Amino acid sequence: MISPENRGRQFPLSLRDESVVMRSKHLLLILVATCPFFTGCGGCGVSANQMKKYAQRKSAPDDLPPPPATAAADKGKTPDKAAAETASNPEATAKATPGAIGPMPAVAAAPEGPMAGNEKPEEPLTEAGRRARSIANLEKIGKALTAYVAKRNKYPPVASQRDGDLLLSWRVLILPELGYQELYARFERLEPWDSKHNKLLLDYIPREYQSPERFDNKTNYLAVSGRGMVFFTDGLQEQPGLPTVALTDGAANTVAVVEVDDKYALEWTRPSDHSPVLDAPADRLGGLRGEGAFSILATGRVVLLPKDLPPARLAALFTATGGEPLASAKSFLSAPTAEPPPPMVATIADDPTAAGNQTVAADMPPTATDAAASSATASAEIKRLVLGEGFVPDPGKLPVPDDGALAKSRELLKTLYEKEYAQARTREEQNKFVSKLIAELPSVEQNPADLHELARIVRDMAVAIGDVRAALVACDLLEQRFQIDPLPQRLKLLQDIGKRASGEAAYSEAVRLIRQAQDADRYDIAIPAHEALLVIARAVNKPRNELARLQLQLDEMQESKSLLAAAQRGLAALKNTPGDADASEDVGRYLCFIKHRWEAGLPYLARSDDIRLRGIASLELSSDRSAASLLSLADQYWELTPRFKQPQRRGLHLRAAWCYELVSASLAGSLEKIKAQRRIDEAVSLYGQAEVDRVLAPLRAIRTGQQQPQPRD
Repeated sequence: MISPENRGRQFPLSLRDESVVMRSKHLLLILVATCPFFTGCGGCGVSANQMKKYAQRKSAPDDLPPPPATAAADKGKTPDKAAAETASNPEATAKATPGAIGPMPAVAAAPEGPMAGNEKPEEPLTEAGRRARSIANLEKIGKALTAYVAKRNKYPPVASQRDGDLLLSWRVLILPELGYQELYARFERLEPWDSKHNKLLLDYIPREYQSPERFDNKTNYLAVSGRGMVFFTDGLQEQPGLPTVALTDGAANTVAVVEVDDKYALEWTRPSDHSPVLDAPADRLGGLRGEGAFSILATGRVVLLPKDLPPARLAALFTATGGEPLASAKSFLSAPTAEPPPPMVATIADDPTAAGNQTVAADMPPTATDAAASSATASAEIKRLVLGEGFVPDPGKLPVPDDGALAKSRELLKTLYEKEYAQARTREEQNKFVSKLIAELPSVEQNPADLHELARIVRDMAVAIGDVRAALVACDLLEQRFQIDPLPQRLKLLQDIGKRASGEAAYSEAVRLIRQAQDADRYDIAIPAHEALLVIARAVNKPRNELARLQLQLDEMQESKSLLAAAQRGLAALKNTPGDADASEDVGRYLCFIKHRWEAGLPYLARSDDIRLRGIASLELSSDRSAASLLSLADQYWELTPRFKQPQRRGLHLRAAWCYELVSASLAGSLEKIKAQRRIDEAVSLYGQAEVDRVLAPLRAIRTGQQQPQPRD
């Protein structure tokens, strides 16, 4: 029965029958439980997805759907204030008996703080976003930990217990301080973490316990546990938990919580944590944040444990009562930052849902097989990097003879062959005359001027009659023996032969010349050569769709020329301002997306102002070798393509195809393998098998000890 004074306070209107009240409450409960199914509004704090999930796993009619956690029961309260207020409220903390669940409100207040659950964000987090979120998570856990200690003068045990049996993790024990009183009250605290009831609450993992990009019920935030450490549970203790007075090493010099590598993550309610081996204290740490591991000191302060921290010092930080001589941690531990570290120690976040976590070290791109070697290689490449260098004469070849010697040779050739040249009137006779001159070339090799002029005359006569093969023979000889820039010579050949071209020889030569010019950053040759290619394509009656494709390639080449100019300006700017982010991005995009020189370009992209480019470059430059990371890299490259137009998009597509090819063998019998193969096929469809093989061939060649992928028909 409700006392008169409470009845008057709760119900200002008189009620004739308390059964009416009870029926009203039951009706209200039904409405609250069912409205999300019909509206999907989530206005009661329970999403439709969560209710459906609960309905599917419900095993007993008495089970009630666990409510979403709420950081503040009343609107307008901050999570910290609400946590402190709730924890200090005897009724809210359900203190009657251990494990007892106090009375719960029939209707959960609309949440004003962090929500429990493992909902995937609409957009993937950037590297800086992942780091910032992890830091924020640890800061909140640190505050909750210090609030717990302030009220009890002891640290939480690694787990709650009954008769020496470990039941629920310390992460459950500090839920009220973290702002999740309702979720805490739902646990049966005298039952194991994986009991029929408690297991239902696994999916309601607080966001603060979720390492970024993890969407399951596991956490990477584990306590440093073991004898002599902050988190220690002894089954013989009546009051488990380390008293603050027993922390003789000092809270500021003791690590309480660490962020472990992904494969060591545990269900958040499981009473198990990180038990470091003091002879190898860095084991299982540092895989998520390349420069070290994020952690929480016993004071609640979030710090970075750098990779170069001496093992003895790291081991001393893990013990709470070891008595090791240790200077103040403030002097050598700093707070982590959201800004990614330098490329060679970049942050990576494996996707825990990816198929497998196998190592594919031999299959990694050359920039990721060895971080130290990669760093040295990249530095050397940067020092000698030159874009658009132009023609450099080969000192092993003959210089072109002077004009006087060439004029003398021309007069001799005129005397010897003028009559035969005049008599060759038909196309057949002219071809025979050119063939005769080619046969004479070996006989004049000892005289450079005679050889040069005879080959030049063969070239010019062959061009005049449209004999591409003979003209190319003469060009080859001139280029092999003399210090001649081959690209302008061959461009002139194509421009002169123009519509007189017959057969595919001129077309193939134009394609080859364009590729050579592009490889040499010689767009002054590549663009007019491509224009000549269009003329030849029309002369040999290429289909209309082929002509359209060639025109698109010409437009892309103009864009490549602009990107080269920007990269050249970027290199010049970096000589004066090495930290120029825009200049670094211009150089990196040209090297990676256009030239496919990823080993040289990634360090530049890693210094870009574009956080997504910087993050993906840092990921590839890292030393992580897992299939999950490589698959994530491939996905990120592929998903980045809509941001860029051609030809940069081609570079991203082909890099993604390369990564998918590397990881494909590790994805046997999975949907991820099907996706990877479809994207490789799409790249082939977009750019042709020949182009895919041409770009990926150098990368395949470095896969030592691996069977080479066979090109598909």
